[in-house]
Amino acid sequence: MKSVNNLMSDYMKNFYNVYHKSIVPLFTQYELLRKRRLSVLIILSLILVSISVLLLVEVYSGEAMRRANADNIRSLAEAVLIISEFLLAIVLPALVVYMHIYFNNKFVMELKDNCMSKILAAFGNISPADDKNLISDEELAKSNLFSEYGYRSNLDSFKGVYKDVEFDISEIILKQENNTRNIRHPLMLFGGVVVRFKANKTIRNNTIIALRRDKSVKNSAPAAILLIISLFSLVFLLVDKAGGIREMLNNPVYLLTGIYTLFGVVLMFIAVLCKYKENKLLKSEALSSVKLEDPEFSRKYSAYSSDQVEGRYLITPAFMERFKNLEIAFSSGNIKCSFYDDKIMFAISTDKNLFEIGNLYHSLKDPKQMTIFFNELASILALIDYFKLDEQTGL
Repeated sequence: MKSVNNLMSDYMKNFYNVYHKSIVPLFTQYELLRKRRLSVLIILSLILVSISVLLLVEVYSGEAMRRANADNIRSLAEAVLIISEFLLAIVLPALVVYMHIYFNNKFVMELKDNCMSKILAAFGNISPADDKNLISDEELAKSNLFSEYGYRSNLDSFKGVYKDVEFDISEIILKQENNTRNIRHPLMLFGGVVVRFKANKTIRNNTIIALRRDKSVKNSAPAAILLIISLFSLVFLLVDKAGGIREMLNNPVYLLTGIYTLFGVVLMFIAVLCKYKENKLLKSEALSSVKLEDPEFSRKYSAYSSDQVEGRYLITPAFMERFKNLEIAFSSGNIKCSFYDDKIMFAISTDKNLFEIGNLYHSLKDPKQMTIFFNELASILALIDYFKLDEQTGL
């Protein structure tokens, strides 16, 4: 198996030619802007932090304490002034952090908006996607690779053609929000890159590959975690509302409150359990386990298909060998794949913020970030080489 760098050596040469001819002059202008903005941000941050320190010294000095003494307070205005100084001293550092995040994100977006198209020119027919929801929710559901989710965030998206194979790339975050006492508890379901290719053959059924421990496939509800949250909520609410089991039994008001709370949590428990059984029934009938020929692969991955014959035709020993190499190429321990509707979808989990070409805190003259960007995008395009998606032969 050739390495990703060997497979993409021609792209790398073209990339650095474009980088030195087109990107470096453009980055030179943005480097001046970056330095100017960072200098202003640092000066402003030092001023605000200094004010915060002075306020804290004033509040905790002997004079402030004497003014705050109940016997010596002359007016309500003095007390309000001391409290305001203390609160302002706390708020200012938080404001500094917010400013750094805001102005860095703003600079990153400006850089992408003005430079990304020129950088992508080195890869040929590929461009940023105007539609951030490039891979729709319906497509994600069809793939059967994800749990049901209530929140989706789209980051970078690209579309293009490589070796006559159409592809879409979308960096997304999927979460499930569970509400307890009107407080939202977002549960991370997936964070990473979803890559969709047009298959080189007819795929009539759905076949998926995922880690054996991955319980989020087949559109399942994250039932186990929600059930644990339900049980935890029961104990917490009983203690919080009823003041403890003994007090609840001795006080009719607490007892009614406890019964009401118990009834509500049990209903939530039943609803989640029914949803879990519904998904399990529907999906287990549609997708059944496929027995794989590679014992080593089977120890780590599970395969499911709505058609056993087609599933075995797609998941060949050669495919399994290439699939195992993806973990090394992407440095990810969680990669899954789906065949559906004449398409192939890969979902690659990662906790890194991908496709960044620069930020406010690193010199744009340093090509390190651009090298990282190249490796990320080249690794995704190399999927076509890994799985010979441009050939009209078996995978």
